[in-house]
Amino acid sequence: MFERLSLEQGLSQNSIYSIVQDSDDYMWFGTEEGLNKYDGVKFKIYKNRISDQNSIADNFVKKLIIDKSGQLWAGTLNGFIFRYNKFMDNFSNISIDNESDEVKSELTSFLCMEDKSMLVGSYYGGIKVLDNRISNIRAFKPGNNDFDISNLTDVSALYEDSFGLIWICSWDKGIFIYNKMESTIKKLEDHFDTKVNLRSNAVRCIFEDSDSNIWIGTIKGLNIFNRKKNDLISCPKMDIISNKDILIFSILEDNSKNKWIATYTDGLLKIDDKNKLTQYCHEKNDYNSISTNSIYSLYLDRSNVLWIGTLGGGINKLDCGRKRFYNLKYANEKNEEIGSVVKILVDSKNNHWISTFSNGIKIFKRDNSFLTLSENIDLKNHSHEAITSIIEDDKNNVWLCCLRKDYFYKYNLLTNELSEFQHPFKFGINSIFYINSYLYIAIREKGILKFDTVNEKFVKYDNDDPFYEKLKTKIIYCSFIDSKKSLWLGTIREGLYKCDFKKKEILNFTYIPNDDTSISDNCITCIAEDSSGNIWIGTKNGGLNKYIEKSNSFQRINSSNGLPNEYIKGILEDSSNNLWISSNSGLTKYNFNTQLVKNYVYSDGIQSNEFNDGAFFKDKSGSMFFGGVNGVTYFNPEDIGENSFLPNTVITDFEIFNESVEGAPDNPFLKKNITYAEEIKLTYKESVFSFRFASLIYNNPQKNQYAYKMEGFDKDWTYSETRKRVTYTNLNPGNYVFRVKGSNNDGKWNEEGTSVKINISPPYWKTWWFKSLGALSLAAITGLSYKQRLNKIEKEKKAQEEFSRKLIESQETERKRIAHDLHETIAHEFLISKQKAALALKHKNDNKKMEEALKEISELSSSAINEVRSIAYNLHPHQLERLGLTKTIISNINQADKSTNISFSADIDDIDNILSKENEINLFRVIHEIISNIIKHSKATKANFKVKLIAKSIYCLISDNGTGFNVSSKLLPGAKEGIGLEGIAERIKYMGEYKIESEPGKGTVYKIKIPIKEINYG
Repeated sequence: MFERLSLEQGLSQNSIYSIVQDSDDYMWFGTEEGLNKYDGVKFKIYKNRISDQNSIADNFVKKLIIDKSGQLWAGTLNGFIFRYNKFMDNFSNISIDNESDEVKSELTSFLCMEDKSMLVGSYYGGIKVLDNRISNIRAFKPGNNDFDISNLTDVSALYEDSFGLIWICSWDKGIFIYNKMESTIKKLEDHFDTKVNLRSNAVRCIFEDSDSNIWIGTIKGLNIFNRKKNDLISCPKMDIISNKDILIFSILEDNSKNKWIATYTDGLLKIDDKNKLTQYCHEKNDYNSISTNSIYSLYLDRSNVLWIGTLGGGINKLDCGRKRFYNLKYANEKNEEIGSVVKILVDSKNNHWISTFSNGIKIFKRDNSFLTLSENIDLKNHSHEAITSIIEDDKNNVWLCCLRKDYFYKYNLLTNELSEFQHPFKFGINSIFYINSYLYIAIREKGILKFDTVNEKFVKYDNDDPFYEKLKTKIIYCSFIDSKKSLWLGTIREGLYKCDFKKKEILNFTYIPNDDTSISDNCITCIAEDSSGNIWIGTKNGGLNKYIEKSNSFQRINSSNGLPNEYIKGILEDSSNNLWISSNSGLTKYNFNTQLVKNYVYSDGIQSNEFNDGAFFKDKSGSMFFGGVNGVTYFNPEDIGENSFLPNTVITDFEIFNESVEGAPDNPFLKKNITYAEEIKLTYKESVFSFRFASLIYNNPQKNQYAYKMEGFDKDWTYSETRKRVTYTNLNPGNYVFRVKGSNNDGKWNEEGTSVKINISPPYWKTWWFKSLGALSLAAITGLSYKQRLNKIEKEKKAQEEFSRKLIESQETERKRIAHDLHETIAHEFLISKQKAALALKHKNDNKKMEEALKEISELSSSAINEVRSIAYNLHPHQLERLGLTKTIISNINQADKSTNISFSADIDDIDNILSKENEINLFRVIHEIISNIIKHSKATKANFKVKLIAKSIYCLISDNGTGFNVSSKLLPGAKEGIGLEGIAERIKYMGEYKIESEPGKGTVYKIKIPIKEINYG
């Protein structure tokens, strides 16, 4: 089965002129439009870019080679050679022509020499020598003067054989042999001293096989030089393929000694080790055939995959390892499709009977590995009917029955005679089975008929035969007779029946909900017995069941045990006790003892992932046959080997925010091609990055599996199955190692894998130096703040001490004033009153003078009382207790308005019982002090008082149009030393905020804000 790769898979152009695998296992393809690198997943295309001297010089790549140091070289149509720098993922270019050459050389071949130089062959340019150590081109000058090398200008191929001889193939002059030891060039016939009869002197390719025979491809066919016989022969088998000349472009040998030959118009040829010739041609309706018959280049990679380069058909590849599966899809050379297969039988004469849904029944003969049509069985008017059952009895008769008709047939293998029979019911036949010369025929909804094959007539059941009564209404879907001669019958809806003929007993097993020991489904699709006598039952929806005879119970095997699908189509056992199970998800190998499950799908070479119910058979040799929707897959399980080649797993791409990053010396993130990079350097800003990876093994790369781990972040490996990309986001700054490993298509892991270091630098505020600087700065700031705080506390302490001093001085002054008032006024008045009283006593008989004296005493007493009241009021505002804060403030403002020439106005909100008693007194004192300052010092004509309750604060705005003053002074203009403005500020300080705005000549504004911390309800 060929797999195709073309433009749809990312190839740059569909004509492939050269193929190589590099030392890291990447595949390279030269095309007419660039160089392609393939990792099994996608292609990377290299083309000429005029502005980039490190791109390839010419897009038409004719020849590729890997030299002995693993270096990739390419030659182009226009005479350029370029060398690939894998670390930088770019190229350096050399021209093999001089600038003065009118005709440019078309490079055709490379040949690596032991001295690290390289012979370069071309059309028009002959042979030149490339010294790859200094990238210098020079002329090829062998020491033999008898041969004029200048006459050999058109070289089609160069090849060094196992004896050190260099074969020089020319465009139209045959073959020349260059002997390095003798430094001579001779024609082929002269060197070997033999007659040479090449099919054509126009030689295009040359190859030495494992037996040292030289295979020579020309424009007219194939020659083989037998070194042991010193004889050149023409390959006559080519004439069988075509009656015209066959142009051969390439030849190689695989690990099984098969010779593969690429032709211009006759497809791909294979000559096996037994000298059998097979031709592979393009089949229009078969996508698994080769894509075109025009083949140009061939290459066998390290895992034994054959790569086929075509002209116009892209790339084809074929796994030449141990053959896994064969498929029968076409009935004849006319490519008549077999289609969907219903039943399979290999009879005692090794005839392979294949029953199809729409193309009748066909018999094939097997020649080695291939099935070829032997004959079609003519079922008269029913040739296109689906044959639902095929069995062979013990008398060399093959019995067949139809799904939709009431006919069944007997075909005698000895006489090749076909007999037709008809049963009495107008219903199709689901299944037949043979026991002791009787053919049992399961009719839809009519039970099982019993047919005497000797007398060829239907017979009645015995009265005590349970078949008729218990099974007459059952729809039998499949049947099986085990090694103990018990009959097993599977139905569509009513479970499984076991018929014991000796006991004349029939047991019925059905699905029982919530009983895991019952059969898993009532629709039975197939029944089989293994070599240990275990009965296995396949179901439509319940997977596989193993019958436990001792307890008449079942053990279930389903998707939880690894089965890819629970619709079981067929069951066969191989010689290693593995069960091979067909389903709607391919072909599964299951080992009950080890519980190992291996699944094979379409990409492994089977006919399709979908198989059909009951289409399975195992012949005497152990070969298995499974029928599906696209033909038959057949194989010998012993030939299904596993791929032991371990893949080289590489990182193929690195992306930042989903954009691929190309490695380059000036790239801050990636200095090399990611495949070969040791380290990636990122900053914290590159918070989203991704890796793509691949296992460079191509047997079936779709089934390669992967596991990855980011050391420093992931605790364990993540097994991503076939997913080939991983993204990481927002990793913390630090050092990490990304590791990835891969498996081949058979699950064999290369545990070594590959890795790359990742350094994510932090932002500057997370660097050690910034943290250190920050710590030092914090310590310095903390120290400075502490010092400033101490200074502030000291300043506040001094201010408090100064305020306390002034308050004490003010209080002392006040006491002196009160003492003075008491002494000078009240005491004076009391002294006068005392003297008046003494005088009145002298005139106690003089009523008039007594009355005048008492009147004066009364007036002096009233004056003293008023003076005491004034002093008391200044000491404690008793109105607060009687009137409340709001009315007391209004009363003070009104009294000032009436007793002065200043017009006072007031807008006062109700602020009673909001502040504590202490703060009410402080606010009253402040407002009283401001009123006093306005009266005494402002020389104002107007003053406005506003006290507002807004939200959770009391706002006081007091202004006058007086003379104003310089706020920086501690005292109001004209005020004596005392508490002054500082006293007002100190009272407000512990309640809220206070600000004075004033300038000389512009009046004064007092602003006070007192937050309400709690409402005083007292």
